Amino acid sequence: MGPGRWGSSNPKLGTPVRYNEICNCGCLIEVGITEKNYTPELSYGTHFFLDLDNDGILYLPVFSGFKDNIFNHEWFNTAPYEQKRHPAVRFYTGDFSVFLDGDKEKGVIIVNE
Repeated sequence: MGPGRWGSSNPKLGTPVRYNEICNCGCLIEVGITEKNYTPELSYGTHFFLDLDNDGILYLPVFSGFKDNIFNHEWFNTAPYEQKRHPAVRFYTGDFSVFLDGDKEKGVIIVNE
């Protein structure tokens, strides 16, 4: 999970990673956080997104502050995570279930405790 567009070469727009650095994840979450009336574009529709799709990596965009998005900030702020290279990127490990419906543009991640 990280802010903005993954794979961006511009850190102001997202998370500057190469595909081979994240290609083993099970689910990638991009968070579009609006700051100063600007929300960064996320990856869907890009070659990066197509690579995720081809490799079977689940992709979930979340736009913070949109009324139809339920984002449990408390859980993300208190759950244990690993922090690697980028201070804004968190790697959550555990038993998660991810359900996505692309036709309805809805998704949910459930923590199985």
